[in-house]
Amino acid sequence: MGYLYGVLANEWIKKKNRIFWILGIYALFAIALMVVEWFSANTAPTSVSAVDWHSELEMKLSQLKQYFQTLQTDDPTYRQASGQISIMQHQLEMNIQPEPKGAIHWLNADISGVAIKYIIPLVIIVIGGDMFSGETSSGTMKLLLLSPMGRAKLFWTKLISLFVMSAGLMLFMNVVTFFIGFLRDGAFGFLDPYVVLDASAAPFIMESWEFTIMGLFLNMLTIFTVATVVLFFSLLLSINPSFSVLASFIFVMIIDSILSIMVKSYPIVHYYPMFHLDMLSHFTGNFAGEASLTTSALLLLATSLICAAGGLWRMKSKDFA
Repeated sequence: MGYLYGVLANEWIKKKNRIFWILGIYALFAIALMVVEWFSANTAPTSVSAVDWHSELEMKLSQLKQYFQTLQTDDPTYRQASGQISIMQHQLEMNIQPEPKGAIHWLNADISGVAIKYIIPLVIIVIGGDMFSGETSSGTMKLLLLSPMGRAKLFWTKLISLFVMSAGLMLFMNVVTFFIGFLRDGAFGFLDPYVVLDASAAPFIMESWEFTIMGLFLNMLTIFTVATVVLFFSLLLSINPSFSVLASFIFVMIIDSILSIMVKSYPIVHYYPMFHLDMLSHFTGNFAGEASLTTSALLLLATSLICAAGGLWRMKSKDFA
């Protein structure tokens, strides 16, 4: 435990400037968002009555049904559109507002979608893309290998350090988003109902706090998977930090965009693990594809195990002299 704490403290010292930069950029974005929200709220015409959400939702549902009729069953977005229709219909039947107000709803919007698919992976790459390659290029790797703990333990402690820093940064961002939501809406909204989909794509209701806990838990697996991928490339291309960071960026952020063009013709490519980072989308009806939540979780777990095994092999076989 002492060795783990020492490695974590050492990584924090080396990475804290990057983390502070990330936090600074996020804080500026959050402040800008608050200013825009305040300006919009105070300049909106008071004479215009708010649109009834039932009417607005019925209009969206009608448009989505028309679009759904144009889709083929093998279309990648067929399941996505079908899930959204089920959710909207259930919201109307049960009189559940699709966009409730409250701090936790801001947080729940932040733990799915773009944030977990792109922003958090990018943060992990920035923090850990050169975790091993930087040590090798600077010559400090030789000093680390003098430790009696062995190469395998060094690998695992580096991986845990990257996971802890990345998860901690994500949670900090979530807390900031939560407080922004509270300042904006003046309510928490912990017990508000959400309509989500079960494993058979049938709609059911859960409370907003349950949705938050489930999302944070699933995102931890996503963070761990991306961390193992980033650390693997840092070891595989340890001769040059720039190459390792670029390889991680291409694997995590670029290839899925290229493969998405091929999904309809070659459905097998949808099992590329980076398509499955947002596991919460299975519940919100935003997951495009035929894979289940269990399949997505197994794909990420298998990716973690393969990259961890490859990293350990590279760690034990490479000559860092």
